Amino acid sequence: AYEKLKKHQNIKHSIDILTRSKMVLNLVPRSAASAVARKYHGYGTWIVGPPRTRINPYEKLAHGTFIFCAIWATPIWILTHLKDYRGGGD
Repeated sequence: AYEKLKKHQNIKHSIDILTRSKMVLNLVPRSAASAVARKYHGYGTWIVGPPRTRINPYEKLAHGTFIFCAIWATPIWILTHLKDYRGGGD
């Protein structure tokens, strides 16, 4: 009977500790937690309308050209050196 009582007291003690820890969390203001979330949120909202910063069309063209070349560089390299890959190179 003593072991059962001891086990019951340990469980009750664990529940008390969990309850107290939840009470401590309630002391932290929710505004502080939301302020931290807002600080790292950035521009995550969707706003319909004109862009915040207008990008020059030539800059768009330069970026597009760079991305196109970066994507196609490896396949073009492989296709131009296909003989080397198959063992028929110079």
